[in-house]
Amino acid sequence: MGAGMADQVAMKVGVGDGALMVDHEGRISFMSESCALLRGVPMADALGERVDDVFPATLLHQTLETGQLERHTPWSDGRALELLVSRVPVMANGRVCGVLGYVDKVLRTAPGKTPCFDNLPRLSPLARLVRDQLKHVAAFDTTVLLTGESGAGKEMFARAIHERSRRAARPFIKLNCAAINDALAESELFGYDKGAFTGASRDGHKGKFELADQGTLFLDEIGELPPGQQAKLLRALQEGQVDRVGAERSRHVDVRVIAATNRDLAQMVREGTFREDLYYRLNVVHLRVPALREQVSDIPVLVERLWGELCSRHHHYSQLSQSAVALLAEQAWPGNIRELKHTLERALVLLPQGVIGPDEIRSLFDAALSQALPVQFSPVLDADCLLRTLAACGNNRSEAARRLGISRALLYKKLHQFGLWELAGGA
Repeated sequence: MGAGMADQVAMKVGVGDGALMVDHEGRISFMSESCALLRGVPMADALGERVDDVFPATLLHQTLETGQLERHTPWSDGRALELLVSRVPVMANGRVCGVLGYVDKVLRTAPGKTPCFDNLPRLSPLARLVRDQLKHVAAFDTTVLLTGESGAGKEMFARAIHERSRRAARPFIKLNCAAINDALAESELFGYDKGAFTGASRDGHKGKFELADQGTLFLDEIGELPPGQQAKLLRALQEGQVDRVGAERSRHVDVRVIAATNRDLAQMVREGTFREDLYYRLNVVHLRVPALREQVSDIPVLVERLWGELCSRHHHYSQLSQSAVALLAEQAWPGNIRELKHTLERALVLLPQGVIGPDEIRSLFDAALSQALPVQFSPVLDADCLLRTLAACGNNRSEAARRLGISRALLYKKLHQFGLWELAGGA
């Protein structure tokens, strides 16, 4: 669709009505200002991009294929908005040459999700200190390294920093460095150009850095990043440029990086398994995320919030007695907030509906202990061993790796090797 046709249709709809237009290839040829604000992307960056990449839920690509007019159909962004929208195929010479989508009516504007910062522990002295540090760091556009035990909530801290930064309206993109192998790491981080290799998309592929442009890139499990990619990550951080696989030129990106790990990166540097220059580039500002046992006074509040979220999600409502909450607050929680949440979910699913007391909670702990496998195993890590360990840990892969005495990266490789990744809850 030519620019002239796009302009004519857009003028009829009005730039404030949430209008979005794609051409015959499904690429955005027009986007109103209100649409840009809704998605949090600059109009200049969205034009020419595939609508699936920028607005994946609009279904304009579906209308492009069917050519069917759809008027006043419900649409939701899954969080705050419910709208009535129309999708109008634009015809030329009897063929669909584009689609115009626009908002007919706003049905509901519900409150969005609670900001991550508001969900962080806040009562203990250490929690208050860390929250103050986080607020201060968020105001500066600098690289942050988050360290702490597995399950302590490092991703929530990273999201809280993003939400309180000047980049809050821009994308927050996450990459789990432990879940990618060396062969895929480069294309995941930096993307690839069309024709870069056999099977590559004809449109190319944006890497995490490009997706996070103007926003925040969260590199979880940074200690597991394949050694071959550490030098390329360092260059991207230092120069603000990325090289797609198969590309002839570099692309400029403006990204704030937050990295997280539960490993001792300084020790890895001494052992030669992590680049020293990359370590210092990431460790500009260091924040330690406290373990749950260091914030005991916050456990009752966390239990109340997590319990409410779980009841709402499962549409199953029970009540925890005060003595049950007190018992939960007495536990060591080596798996931190993640372990607490999984325990509460087991309680909601397995225990009778009604008021849950301390005896019922103890029964869950006793069952977990009876099913627990010893830390030392036969060196043969077969599929049955992995499945039994994951079952004993409530499918907590970090805890399973700890009990097996192996790294999470090795556990992930074994799950892929035995075809158990999806069965074990892999994304």
